[in-house]
Amino acid sequence: MNEDINALLQLNGTQKERDWLQENMETLSVRERTILAAVFQQHPPASMAEVISHMLTLDEYEVRYHAGNCEQLGEFCMRENCVPEELRDYVDTKELGMSYADEHPGVFLNGHYIEYPKTEPFQRYDGKSYIPKMTDWSVRLKLASEQVPDGLWVKLPDYSDMNDEPGDIRMTLDALQVRSVRECTLLDAKCILPEIGDIVNQYNDLIELIYDGQNLGCLLDEQGQGMRGFDVRFAAAMEYENCHQLRAAVNIAQDLDSYEYVPTLRLHDYAVEELQQRGLLEKVQNISEYFDYEGYAVNLLEQQGYMQTSDGLARYLNE
Repeated sequence: MNEDINALLQLNGTQKERDWLQENMETLSVRERTILAAVFQQHPPASMAEVISHMLTLDEYEVRYHAGNCEQLGEFCMRENCVPEELRDYVDTKELGMSYADEHPGVFLNGHYIEYPKTEPFQRYDGKSYIPKMTDWSVRLKLASEQVPDGLWVKLPDYSDMNDEPGDIRMTLDALQVRSVRECTLLDAKCILPEIGDIVNQYNDLIELIYDGQNLGCLLDEQGQGMRGFDVRFAAAMEYENCHQLRAAVNIAQDLDSYEYVPTLRLHDYAVEELQQRGLLEKVQNISEYFDYEGYAVNLLEQQGYMQTSDGLARYLNE
C-alpha cells in the first residue's frame, strides 16, 4: 500500500492535494482500497486532483463479495433473487453471472466483483475549489492479527448486517485471515469528530469500541432523523459538554433534543418574542430603531444559562 501511495504522490498536484492524500490514503479500509483499485482500472488518474475526486466517490460503487468470477457472480444473483436451494442445481450460474455483468458493468478484482455506478459519478473535486473532506465514516480502526501484524484499516459504520451483504468488517477480517474481531489487536483508531481524543485508550473491549463507532456513524448519517441544523447543534452540544470521549459523543447525539437551541441568527426574533411575553414590546416599538435587540437577547440567554459556542453560530442550554 505504501508503494501505491508513493506512486500517486508523484503525480502532478499541489502541496494541499499531496497533504490531503497523505492524510486520507493511509487509513483507507480494505474495501475502499479494493474499490479504488477498480476505479483506477476504469479511469487511470493523471493527477492528484483526479485521485482525490475518485476517493470522494467510493461510496457510489458496490462490492459483490466473493464473486471473483462469472460463476460466483451468478451464485450471488441467485441469493439476491432468493432462488430456493432445491432449484439452484438447475441454474447455469456462469451464464447468469455473465448476463449480470453485461447489465451491471464492473471488474473482477481480489476475489470480488466491483460494480460501477449506473451513471458516471459527479466530479466532487476539480483541482481548483476547496478540497472536500471524506465524511462517510465515523471511526476508522487499524486491526492486526498474528498473520498480518502490521495491520489493516476498517471503516465504520458498516451496514452489512442490515444489507445482508458482507462489508468493511468482513472484508478486513478476511484480509487479516481471521474469523472474528476477537482474534484482532487494535493498533490505532481515528474518529471523524476532531474533539474526540485518543480512542485506543478509551476502551478495554474492542467490541464495545466497534459498537459505539457503529452507533455514532448511524446517528451522523440519520442527522437526528432529519433535524434542521443537526451538525451545528451537535457541534455546539459537544462544546457545551466539553466532550472528548466517543461514548459520551454518542450519548449526546442520541439525546440532542434535550438541548435548547437558539441560533445566533435568530437573536433579534428571540428578543422580540421575549419582550412580547413580558409585556414590554410596546415600550420599545417607538424606539426600535435605537434598541439593541441582539444585546438584549444575549443578556437574557446568559442569565438563563445559555453559552455561546466558539464559532458564534449558536447558543445552548442543557435541560
